[in-house]
Amino acid sequence: MKQIVHKSFKAEFKPGLYFIGDPCYALRDDLYDKWGNDNNYDDGDYGYFAVGSTAYGDGTYKDNISGHEFCVDAGILGVVNMKYANPDANKDGILNRLGKLIFVKKSLKFEYDHEKALFSYEYDDSYIEIPTMQFDDEEDYDEEDDCEIDW
Repeated sequence: MKQIVHKSFKAEFKPGLYFIGDPCYALRDDLYDKWGNDNNYDDGDYGYFAVGSTAYGDGTYKDNISGHEFCVDAGILGVVNMKYANPDANKDGILNRLGKLIFVKKSLKFEYDHEKALFSYEYDDSYIEIPTMQFDDEEDYDEEDDCEIDW
Protein backbone atom coordinates (compact mmCIF):
# COMPACT_ATOMS: atom_id res chain seq x y z
CA MET A 1 0.00 0.00 0.00
CA LYS A 2 1.22 3.47 -0.87
CA GLN A 3 1.78 6.04 1.83
CA ILE A 4 -1.25 8.27 2.38
CA VAL A 5 -0.86 11.75 0.89
CA HIS A 6 -1.52 14.49 3.42
CA LYS A 7 -2.17 17.90 1.87
CA SER A 8 -3.96 21.15 2.57
CA PHE A 9 -7.02 21.90 0.48
CA LYS A 10 -10.22 23.93 0.19
CA ALA A 11 -13.62 22.67 -0.90
CA GLU A 12 -16.94 24.33 -1.55
CA PHE A 13 -20.36 22.68 -1.46
CA LYS A 14 -23.82 23.76 -2.61
CA PRO A 15 -26.82 24.23 -0.27
CA GLY A 16 -28.07 21.09 1.44
CA LEU A 17 -27.67 18.86 4.47
CA TYR A 18 -24.12 17.95 5.52
CA PHE A 19 -22.36 15.98 8.24
CA ILE A 20 -19.20 17.47 9.73
CA GLY A 21 -17.14 14.79 11.44
CA ASP A 22 -15.43 11.48 10.76
CA PRO A 23 -16.79 10.30 7.39
CA CYS A 24 -16.69 6.66 8.57
CA TYR A 25 -19.88 7.37 10.53
CA ALA A 26 -21.94 8.71 7.63
CA LEU A 27 -20.53 7.97 4.19
CA ARG A 28 -22.00 4.99 2.33
CA ASP A 29 -19.76 1.94 2.62
CA ASP A 30 -19.33 1.55 -1.15
CA LEU A 31 -18.16 5.18 -1.47
CA TYR A 32 -15.83 4.88 1.52
CA ASP A 33 -14.30 1.75 -0.03
CA LYS A 34 -14.04 3.45 -3.44
CA TRP A 35 -12.18 6.36 -1.84
CA GLY A 36 -9.73 3.91 -0.28
CA ASN A 37 -9.30 1.72 -3.35
CA ASP A 38 -9.08 4.52 -5.92
CA ASN A 39 -7.42 7.25 -3.83
CA ASN A 40 -5.46 5.40 -1.12
CA TYR A 41 -7.40 7.27 1.63
CA ASP A 42 -5.58 10.48 0.66
CA ASP A 43 -6.67 13.86 2.04
CA GLY A 44 -8.68 15.96 -0.39
CA ASP A 45 -11.94 17.04 -1.96
CA TYR A 46 -13.79 14.19 -3.68
CA GLY A 47 -16.93 16.08 -4.70
CA TYR A 48 -19.45 14.25 -2.53
CA PHE A 49 -17.21 14.55 0.52
CA ALA A 50 -13.91 16.09 1.62
CA VAL A 51 -11.52 14.68 4.19
CA GLY A 52 -8.26 15.36 6.02
CA SER A 53 -6.20 13.54 8.65
CA THR A 54 -6.19 14.60 12.29
CA ALA A 55 -2.89 15.30 14.05
CA TYR A 56 -3.28 12.54 16.64
CA GLY A 57 -5.54 10.03 14.91
CA ASP A 58 -8.55 8.71 16.80
CA GLY A 59 -10.05 10.55 19.74
CA THR A 60 -12.32 13.47 20.48
CA TYR A 61 -11.73 16.99 19.18
CA LYS A 62 -13.65 20.15 20.11
CA ASP A 63 -14.60 23.15 18.01
CA ASN A 64 -13.47 26.66 18.92
CA ILE A 65 -16.95 28.16 19.35
CA SER A 66 -19.08 25.98 21.59
CA GLY A 67 -16.74 23.13 22.48
CA HIS A 68 -18.92 20.74 20.45
CA GLU A 69 -17.23 17.34 20.37
CA PHE A 70 -16.28 15.54 17.17
CA CYS A 71 -15.62 11.85 17.66
CA VAL A 72 -12.97 10.25 15.45
CA ASP A 73 -12.54 6.53 14.87
CA ALA A 74 -10.72 6.55 11.51
CA GLY A 75 -8.16 9.28 12.20
CA ILE A 76 -9.93 11.71 9.86
CA LEU A 77 -12.39 14.60 9.85
CA GLY A 78 -14.35 15.93 6.95
CA VAL A 79 -17.66 16.91 5.43
CA VAL A 80 -20.15 14.49 3.88
CA ASN A 81 -23.04 15.48 1.65
CA MET A 82 -25.92 13.56 3.25
CA LYS A 83 -27.19 12.57 -0.21
CA TYR A 84 -24.28 10.09 -0.10
CA ALA A 85 -24.79 8.85 3.45
CA ASN A 86 -25.77 5.39 4.57
CA PRO A 87 -29.60 5.37 4.82
CA ASP A 88 -29.47 4.52 8.53
CA ALA A 89 -26.44 6.70 9.35
CA ASN A 90 -28.45 9.10 11.53
CA LYS A 91 -30.47 6.50 13.39
CA ASP A 92 -31.76 8.03 16.63
CA GLY A 93 -30.00 11.31 15.80
CA ILE A 94 -26.58 9.81 16.48
CA LEU A 95 -24.69 11.96 13.96
CA ASN A 96 -25.11 15.07 16.12
CA ARG A 97 -23.46 13.19 18.96
CA LEU A 98 -20.58 11.96 16.75
CA GLY A 99 -20.12 15.24 14.89
CA LYS A 100 -22.51 17.86 13.62
CA LEU A 101 -25.32 17.90 11.06
CA ILE A 102 -25.78 21.27 9.42
CA PHE A 103 -28.29 22.58 6.90
CA VAL A 104 -26.61 25.00 4.51
CA LYS A 105 -28.75 27.69 2.85
CA LYS A 106 -26.09 29.37 0.69
CA SER A 107 -22.79 27.51 0.42
CA LEU A 108 -20.43 25.54 2.62
CA LYS A 109 -16.71 26.26 2.54
CA PHE A 110 -14.51 23.61 4.09
CA GLU A 111 -10.77 23.98 4.56
CA TYR A 112 -8.06 21.67 5.84
CA ASP A 113 -4.64 23.09 6.76
CA HIS A 114 -2.31 20.11 6.99
CA GLU A 115 0.59 22.05 8.57
CA LYS A 116 -1.63 23.12 11.49
CA ALA A 117 -3.90 20.03 11.38
CA LEU A 118 -6.75 22.55 11.44
CA PHE A 119 -10.19 21.99 9.99
CA SER A 120 -12.54 24.91 9.39
CA TYR A 121 -15.93 25.32 7.85
CA GLU A 122 -17.98 28.35 6.97
CA TYR A 123 -21.63 28.42 6.06
CA ASP A 124 -24.36 31.05 6.07
CA ASP A 125 -23.20 33.32 8.95
CA SER A 126 -21.05 30.80 10.85
CA TYR A 127 -17.30 30.18 10.86
CA ILE A 128 -16.04 27.29 13.00
CA GLU A 129 -12.60 25.75 13.51
CA ILE A 130 -11.70 22.30 14.78
CA PRO A 131 -8.05 22.23 15.86
CA THR A 132 -6.53 18.76 16.11
CA MET A 133 -2.94 19.63 16.98
CA GLN A 134 -2.65 22.24 19.71
CA PHE A 135 -4.82 22.27 22.78
CA ASP A 136 -5.33 24.87 25.49
CA ASP A 137 -5.47 22.13 28.08
CA GLU A 138 -5.55 18.36 28.26
CA GLU A 139 -9.35 18.33 28.33
CA ASP A 140 -9.51 19.41 24.67
CA TYR A 141 -8.20 16.05 23.41
CA ASP A 142 -8.90 12.59 24.74
CA GLU A 143 -7.37 9.69 22.82
CA GLU A 144 -9.28 7.11 24.83
CA ASP A 145 -12.65 8.89 24.71
CA ASP A 146 -15.31 6.80 23.01
CA CYS A 147 -17.73 9.77 23.00
CA GLU A 148 -20.00 7.76 25.27
CA ILE A 149 -22.16 6.53 22.38
CA ASP A 150 -24.36 3.52 22.94
CA TRP A 151 -24.20 1.51 19.75
